[in-house]
Amino acid sequence: MGTKKENSEKREKVISNPTRDFVQTANPSIMRYIFLLSFFIFSINTKAQNCVGPMNPRAFQVELQQMRTMPQESARFRNAMQRFGQFCLSSGQVYQVCQLLGQDPYRIDFAFASFPRVLDPENFYDVYDSFQHFSSAFRLHDLTVGNMNVQLVPIPQPVPAPEPAPIPVPICEVSPQDMAEITQLVKAATFKDSMEKQAKMMIKSKQCFRADQIVEILSVLTYDDSKLAVAKYAFDYCIDTQNYYRVVNAFTFKSYQDDLTRFISERN
Repeated sequence: MGTKKENSEKREKVISNPTRDFVQTANPSIMRYIFLLSFFIFSINTKAQNCVGPMNPRAFQVELQQMRTMPQESARFRNAMQRFGQFCLSSGQVYQVCQLLGQDPYRIDFAFASFPRVLDPENFYDVYDSFQHFSSAFRLHDLTVGNMNVQLVPIPQPVPAPEPAPIPVPICEVSPQDMAEITQLVKAATFKDSMEKQAKMMIKSKQCFRADQIVEILSVLTYDDSKLAVAKYAFDYCIDTQNYYRVVNAFTFKSYQDDLTRFISERN
């Protein structure tokens, strides 16, 4: 046993160790547990806000695929902020988006912006696994709940009745089965004017077409002037107008290609 003086000095050393020494030396699994506990306490009185409703899983996957086609990380980040900014997301969806953002600063900005709209904040610590550096996870933690003062309420308060869940926004798309039916009906019209009229009617009816699907419809038409009329009409019903340049290649003559190119430039 040590002397009273030695024991006193040991106690002073233990008391004087700052919290950051623990953070620097703690096992990552322990820190993960601490994050989980803080998010669990915080999520008791937290719910997603400022969003139109949960994002349809199929629509979310379509947006992820669109992001993968963007070579620049800055473009991916801007697209993520614009396309997902109005929806409530799960922690898992935030994690998937962060995985496509190559640099931690982009991941921090997106995760921090999405946090008020997360449907399951108690699972938000899963987002930390998307970071390359452990310090980035700490920074996100500090921006969200790390600096909050949690107060324990001795007497539980009545829990208000949950609000009815918003109706999910249906995904807008034309299925392969729909495309087969559309092209068959246009072919059946036979005459030039009736084929053009039938194509416009089907486009207006279904409304949500991709650029490559519009090309498929134009391939059924015989004359370039009919193709040009339908291509211009279909622009307002295209969900990926940034790819509308693909429709230009559906024309045989360069004059029609130039005409549609000017039209696209004016609309953009």
